[in-house]
Amino acid sequence: MSTPALPPYLGSWDDLVNALLHDPFLGSGRGGRPHLTHTVASEMLRMGAGGSPVAGPRPEPWSPASAFISLVSLRVVAEQMPEGREAQYLGEFANRAIAELIDDYCGTHPRPWPWPGPPPWVFQIVSELAIAANAMQAGDLREGLMATAGTLAQRGLEVGGV
Repeated sequence: MSTPALPPYLGSWDDLVNALLHDPFLGSGRGGRPHLTHTVASEMLRMGAGGSPVAGPRPEPWSPASAFISLVSLRVVAEQMPEGREAQYLGEFANRAIAELIDDYCGTHPRPWPWPGPPPWVFQIVSELAIAANAMQAGDLREGLMATAGTLAQRGLEVGGV
């Protein structure tokens, strides 16, 4: 029986087997090099079945910017609702969730940035929000996204000591 060919993003059979055997998330418990598995997995997401890059939606649905877009949209919906307890609750929920996300990415992020200046992931989210906002017509959602992007940039610069 012949060995089937692997797609180029998986490397050789030895690389693949080694990465799988030493993946702590698969239960081997031997530690190993999880970054190799992460690299293979991210490359698999980026490449299609034919080995060519896959053009996905922008912003990517798994991007943190998507959470901001959803919450800003929710806040706009709450502002458009008739006055009442439900509208107030929805608006407060959206504002609190946006503030917590901003704090997570600018203040108490799980990956502390050890160098001077702001962490680069803040500006990635800011640019994705700005791109999404500039793709929309003028209105409350566009203005809300740009305001949120501005708040993120300001907090990122404050935390980074700039």
